Amino acid sequence: MAVLSHRMVMRLYTGRCAPVAVNVECRYQTEDPYAVELHFPAEHPAATDWVFARELLADGLRAAAGEGDVRVEPADEAATLITFGHIGQGFVLLEAPTGELNEFLTRTFDRVPPGAETQLVEWPADITSLLDE
Repeated sequence: MAVLSHRMVMRLYTGRCAPVAVNVECRYQTEDPYAVELHFPAEHPAATDWVFARELLADGLRAAAGEGDVRVEPADEAATLITFGHIGQGFVLLEAPTGELNEFLTRTFDRVPPGAETQLVEWPADITSLLDE
């Protein structure tokens, strides 16, 4: 299993207070090749790990993407917005530097190109037999 990580500063908006700069670690693990993870430091009040589709992050760098609890969209050329939850029902909004997100994604695509994820997943035998048919 390979793990790629990249730390960056993002602005956190919770809707309850002024935005706060937080250090976020973006992670990608070949053990879960379809997902990316955003990890907050344990000392931060919003400390948690958010896991969502790598493809969603890539799509959201170009245009608004996602439905439901995770949405990603460009704010402008320099920033990307990542929203977790639903506005009006409790949400967290991150403003991330687009260039750094692109660098992180490029590294993940170098490690596991889009479309090659299935080669890394250890499917149960019954599913493997269905896929082979």
